[in-house]
Amino acid sequence: MKESDIALPEVQIFTKFVPNVFSNNPNFAYVERSVQKSMDAIGVSKLDLVQLHWWDYSMKGMLDVALALAELREKGLVTSIGTTNMSTEALAKIVDAGVPVVSNQVQFSLLDRRPLAQMVPYCKEKDIKLFAYGTLTGGVLTNRYLSRELVLKTSSLRMYSRILKEAGGEKYWRKLLGILLEISNRKAVSIAAVALRWVMQQGPFYPVVGMTSGDHFEDNLKAFSFSLDEFDMAQIDEVLKESKGPKGDCYELERNIF
Repeated sequence: MKESDIALPEVQIFTKFVPNVFSNNPNFAYVERSVQKSMDAIGVSKLDLVQLHWWDYSMKGMLDVALALAELREKGLVTSIGTTNMSTEALAKIVDAGVPVVSNQVQFSLLDRRPLAQMVPYCKEKDIKLFAYGTLTGGVLTNRYLSRELVLKTSSLRMYSRILKEAGGEKYWRKLLGILLEISNRKAVSIAAVALRWVMQQGPFYPVVGMTSGDHFEDNLKAFSFSLDEFDMAQIDEVLKESKGPKGDCYELERNIF
């Protein structure tokens, strides 16, 4: 980019903070050292967004860490504070403690609609944005598997296999895929673009799409080029009525497993 006449667009770097409570006391000094370490590694004077993740709610220190991040924000070392995989109850505790949370990153897709029950209403009330990962469920909500057998050969597919099973299994997934194909043909876009667009129309959601290469970049951007109308949504809803899960709040199933 330095050799090009094209100016580098403004880039924001979002970091994830997972405190090691087993070997460190999660006090202010520890949080400040961790933030400074990230700043030094990236080569910046301020972190744009620090997203706090907490594995086990039975372990003390979550609010202390969140409040420490809020203090570092006041000191100018952090611009914004977010969370990842927080349940609605845990997020509310952090917000009620006075921490200005701007985002929560949660799993959300046509196969995993758990955030709609509690998280979306709460975040709308508190003006908290939601980053949605797993929107394509490891690639199963794409054209790739229209004529391909699902083999759980990657870590991503193995991770999402439980979600697929909870939703209704392969028969249910194939039926959903067929409807998405029909809609994608009408819109002249891919199944992935339809799946992403559905997520975007559910509330304050901003999809986080993982890609092993840039091959699908332009294709995914087409999610911004159209909207799903009432007929499209009604078709999808007919299939979603058959969904069996997953149930519970955000990350509740995975937290109990891991």
